[in-house]
Amino acid sequence: MMTFDNSDELYKIARSFPTAKLIIRIHTDDTKALCRLNLKFGASLLAVPNLLAKAKELGLNVIGVSFHVGSGCFDSSAFVDAIRRSRAVFDMGKEAGYEFSMLDIGGGFEDATFDATALTISGAINTYFPDRKETGLRIIAEPGRYFVSKAFSLATNVIARRTPTSAESEAEKQENPDAPSVRRMSIPPPKYVALTSC
Repeated sequence: MMTFDNSDELYKIARSFPTAKLIIRIHTDDTKALCRLNLKFGASLLAVPNLLAKAKELGLNVIGVSFHVGSGCFDSSAFVDAIRRSRAVFDMGKEAGYEFSMLDIGGGFEDATFDATALTISGAINTYFPDRKETGLRIIAEPGRYFVSKAFSLATNVIARRTPTSAESEAEKQENPDAPSVRRMSIPPPKYVALTSC
C-alpha cells in the first residue's frame, strides 16, 4: 500500500509496481498545526478527479483516501473539515469507477486535546460515513506524535557562552538601538540529570 498526490507518482507506480494498492493523499487545512505537512504533501480537491482518471487509465488500484492535518494539531475542527473533504473524494472515486475501502485520518494528535479530538473525529465519521459498517470501510490513523511526544527528556550542559564587553554592548546599542541587550548574569554550575527511558 502506498500514497500518491500527483500524476508523476502514478506513472512511476505504473512502471515499477502496477499491482500496488494506492491511497490518494488529499490536501487539508493544517494552518493550526505546529508542523504543516500540506506545504509538501496532498492533492487539492480540484486535482483529484484528474488524478483518479489517470490512475484508472493506467490500470492502477486506488483503494482509499489519506490526509494529515499537520503534526501537533490543537484544533479538533481541522479533522472535521478533512473528513468532510475525504467524503467528497470517496464520491469522486465512485464516479471514476472505484469503490474505496480505506480512510487514513493521519496523525497530529496532541495529548492535551486527545479526548476532545477523538470525540470530534467520531462525530465527523458518523456524519460523513454513516454506512461504514455496511461497506466494510477500514479506518486507520497515524498516532506517532501522540505516543512519543512525551517519551523523552533532553538534558544538556552549556560549557561556554559569549558575553559582550561593555564597549561591544555600547557599540551594538548605537548601531542597532532596537536590539535586545545581553546582560551579564551568573550561571550556576551544571547539574547532571539521570535520564531513564519510559
